[in-house]
Amino acid sequence: MAGKSKASSSSYRPRQSYLASDPEKRAKQLANLTSRWKTKPLAAAEELFVKRPNEFTNDIAGFAETHFYLPETRKPIVLLSWEQDIFSDLFYCPPDLRPTLALLGMPKKSGKSTIAAIVALWYLVSKQFAEIYIMGPDLEQGQLVVFAKICKAVRLNPYLRKTCTITGDSIKCSTTDGVIKVLPCNSTAPGLNPDLVIFDELWRFTSAEAKRAIDEMTNVPGKHSLILVVTYAGYEDSEDTHLWRWYRQGMDMAEGKAEADARFYFLWRTDYEDIPWVTERYLASQRRRLSESTYLRFHENAWVAAETAFISAEQIQSCTKPGLLRGRTCHGPVVLGVDIGLKHDCCGVVVVGQSVRPGSLAVYDHALFVPQKGQAVDLETTVEAYLLELWQKYLIGQVGYDPYQFARSAQALAKKGLPMQEYPQTQGNCVSMTETLQALIVGGKLELYESAELRTHLKNCTAKETGRGMRIVKSGQSKKIDLAVALAIAVACAVQEMLVGSGGVGDLGHALDFVRAGISCASDTVTPQVGGDWDLED
Repeated sequence: MAGKSKASSSSYRPRQSYLASDPEKRAKQLANLTSRWKTKPLAAAEELFVKRPNEFTNDIAGFAETHFYLPETRKPIVLLSWEQDIFSDLFYCPPDLRPTLALLGMPKKSGKSTIAAIVALWYLVSKQFAEIYIMGPDLEQGQLVVFAKICKAVRLNPYLRKTCTITGDSIKCSTTDGVIKVLPCNSTAPGLNPDLVIFDELWRFTSAEAKRAIDEMTNVPGKHSLILVVTYAGYEDSEDTHLWRWYRQGMDMAEGKAEADARFYFLWRTDYEDIPWVTERYLASQRRRLSESTYLRFHENAWVAAETAFISAEQIQSCTKPGLLRGRTCHGPVVLGVDIGLKHDCCGVVVVGQSVRPGSLAVYDHALFVPQKGQAVDLETTVEAYLLELWQKYLIGQVGYDPYQFARSAQALAKKGLPMQEYPQTQGNCVSMTETLQALIVGGKLELYESAELRTHLKNCTAKETGRGMRIVKSGQSKKIDLAVALAIAVACAVQEMLVGSGGVGDLGHALDFVRAGISCASDTVTPQVGGDWDLED
């Protein structure tokens, strides 16, 4: 008996035999396994009936709906009909007739980055020795959008996480010896032999280095490479960029003004038709929170002027509160912003603190020092003296200033006890303070008193789009905007460094994070859908 028992326990039993033959019972078994192993996208028994990724060599749609997992649902994507059409046009035709350049111009939140991620991952696991390169405006952008989606899909897939190795900026597949690598837009490309190149947000590729990199990556002899561009519109003064040239070529082909090119696939969407996760409520919130030109570019995929009105006279008026007095007392800490112009511009100082209205900031005082013709402003008797007066009157938490032209004065004031904080006008800082000030005014979170000086300087501002966002510039060479710049520095320092999270301003800081990112607050966010794409950076 003992020998019989031993022989029975060592006999081979196939895995399939553990599954019930009755379909209903088998479904219950799989449901129990899935609920028991919530961290695994597929239960082990369910894996028996799933095709391996390399079995989808000629079927990208089948691959996506079997192996491309979404973190929101932890299940494979369910492709919409228009997504299937894109894949059909690009990949379900004879290889020698497939496009070599595909431009997908689509509004934000429409799923373009997910499409690019699916294509890249399919190339990686289905093509031997594939070289896939993702080029973003900078290394961080490439990692945060398309590359991040691929990494999440790999980690959620029980097969791919065994065969793919993810490092900081690359993914390697052991079964195909393929590689996905992220490159910044200013990378040179000698020696590379790509099968697929993805350009993410091509509107930002404006530098000479970026244009040279595009030329090198799109001219690979002797190989049927695919150049896939996922982006939304740029600016009307971008005629010398690749995106504008390709956009005009595609539009001319669509309008019959140019001969059709079978190797160039062009799709330019200007709406959210058949994109269920973008709702009218979300778009309405975006209209309220974004400037008109930004909304048109983000959500209607429209080309706009690079310089637009920063804020309107109506928005300034709506923030101006009758009865507020200049120089009134503030019962909490204040932040000062200082902008220095010694000869051709003015020197401006603005005092910002918490409003009596919860969740808002308010301007409490300001000063403008105008140089006499042919003379420079005496900083010691003007700006320094005024800051010392404010030091006696207010509880100053921080004085934000650009060290250019004010370093000596800042050192002298710091020795007297003022909390001086450098805020150099780098591109990043200029974008941050511009978008913070705009968000406060547009959102009705900044209170102004009646002041012709302050109103004029705000109206003289123009918002100029850069690769990193908007920044304040003059609407004309003779226009003065020093008080607006000082105000922008003050609110940026207040929100970012001092007041956020204290008292009632924490909610304001949370709201501004969403506004500056170009999305709505939590109550207006896009609802994720199975098959949808709703990452913030898309």
